[in-house]
Amino acid sequence: MYRRASVVSPLVLAFFVTAGLQSVWGIVLGIGYKTVSRALEIDSGQLRVDPQGRIALEYQLQDRVEYRTTDGRPVDVPEFPYWLTGGSLAAPLSERQRDRQLFWPERLTFEYVPTRPSMSWYLVHSATSDGAGYFIGYNDLSKAAVGYIGRAGFRTVEPPADQQFALGGPARRHSALASRNIMLVQKTSGDPATTDALGQQGMVYLVADGRVWRIDLMSRRAETLFEAPEVVSVSKSAIVAELAPEEAPKDWPGRPYYAFAGGGLLVRTPTEVIGVDLDGRRRTSWPIPPKLRGTDFTWYELADGGALAMALRWDGDFYWGQFHWIDPAGNFTREEAVYYTPRPPASQPYWMYAAVTPQVLVASLIDLVVLPKGAVSNGSQPDFHTALAKALADGWAALSAVYSLSVVLAALAYRRQTRYALPGAGTWAVFVFLFGAPGWLAYRWHRHWPVLEACSECHRPAPRDRESCAACGRVFAPPPLAGTEVFA
Repeated sequence: MYRRASVVSPLVLAFFVTAGLQSVWGIVLGIGYKTVSRALEIDSGQLRVDPQGRIALEYQLQDRVEYRTTDGRPVDVPEFPYWLTGGSLAAPLSERQRDRQLFWPERLTFEYVPTRPSMSWYLVHSATSDGAGYFIGYNDLSKAAVGYIGRAGFRTVEPPADQQFALGGPARRHSALASRNIMLVQKTSGDPATTDALGQQGMVYLVADGRVWRIDLMSRRAETLFEAPEVVSVSKSAIVAELAPEEAPKDWPGRPYYAFAGGGLLVRTPTEVIGVDLDGRRRTSWPIPPKLRGTDFTWYELADGGALAMALRWDGDFYWGQFHWIDPAGNFTREEAVYYTPRPPASQPYWMYAAVTPQVLVASLIDLVVLPKGAVSNGSQPDFHTALAKALADGWAALSAVYSLSVVLAALAYRRQTRYALPGAGTWAVFVFLFGAPGWLAYRWHRHWPVLEACSECHRPAPRDRESCAACGRVFAPPPLAGTEVFA
């Protein structure tokens, strides 16, 4: 007599097989993508800006670096030309952004200090965007907390509310915090050597309390560096000077010739961008044109005293860089829209996610929860409902393909389970539907399947792992005698 076993244990086994198959498939797909990408010359450009405000697109091809103008024409540049590093400056938060609750990844930002033993410092933000925060440091060797830094400096206990930094946005918000130890810039034109523009490790600059704070994580001190009405954001900036012609090498093929002249900060308020030196002195400023005051942008200091502001614009399926050349008085001298980094259509990432995770459960979680939440947290969408509508509009085709494949595979699983007269046909169909292609393979491979042979009575295919036919209930006839049997 065939004993009908529970489906719980096989389901658990199949789940672990599904997880393993999904992991292997993701790894294989990732390696294949990287291999193909390296073998092909992918037309993907990186924006470059020189101290005169000229834009070039740098293409890293398989065996060379190529430069083009914004309209696609090849351009010759000398080896190791001088390129600027722009400062990312965020716009003021809107009322809706200030009131929203923060996800945990937005509430933490990390700074490493190479002391002995090394230290890890975290800026911890409150749950609301327009809230407060403080630094907490951990010994990397013992993992023990060593103390806190608030407005009054170092202390061994958590700062009270009146000693915490009043932050104008999430801890991980674009340009709320500027690190001082990672900005490498080129020393001179034609020289591949670089230097640390800001020069000292463990120093960070924080926008809080209507001022820019200098936090020295090495000595564990906090002090006000610069005060400005309604300061919004801060960024590092390399100051670059044009050298006299006689100071350039005789064989220098390009003109003019530039050199790094010092490091500083860019401080943004609602109406201007202020250049500040590392002692907190105001060295220059530019009024922000009204057109840009509500926009995040990257700000480039030019050698002639002007500036170049670049804002990313979303145009259907593509990103465009909107460039604005600004004179010292804050007037536009030129504007240009440049499609500077070829990107796939917006639906392409959804197809990629569908290929990597061809299962309803995970694909739905990514497309309908993770991506919309990410769009809200990075500011590209105002709220979750708008982000969800955008995700559905862009990803419906890829998600529909995953659902359609899962429905077909679920029907096949149901049909196979009933064909073998095994319990839980509906349960296995649901399992395969939720876990898609990996779930179907796990369903097929999680057990040994019995042989199917036609019943001598009803002539239907019947599994031979039992004594009677699953279709008609008749006991299977014994095999014919071969004459070699031994009877007791």
